[in-house]
Amino acid sequence: MIEAYRFGMMKVDGVRHGSDLILLPDGIRDGWRRQEGHRLRWEDLRESVEAARPRAVVVGSGLFGRMKTDAEVVRRLSEAGIAFHSYRTGRAVRTYNALVSAGEPVLAAFHLTC
Repeated sequence: MIEAYRFGMMKVDGVRHGSDLILLPDGIRDGWRRQEGHRLRWEDLRESVEAARPRAVVVGSGLFGRMKTDAEVVRRLSEAGIAFHSYRTGRAVRTYNALVSAGEPVLAAFHLTC
């Protein structure tokens, strides 16, 4: 579960993270980088989605929503039957926690700053 989020910091299961990250059903990928800083492309998520096979993907687009998601990401997830949720990171944290609490296998990708 995500215990706290503020600009540039997220606390997950008691551990503080200061860089963008991917939360998988079985672990954390800290220091996540995208090919193009504020643009989320399919290639940025492909490997994690294929490995985790989640029922839902939650994207936190930053405190101010600056990270934009390419249509290809939404299309590929939809074709695979994976629910997609993209919000500013604060709301995405609440969505992620609710889905995890309901027992859903979730992959989440969080941009922690802008």
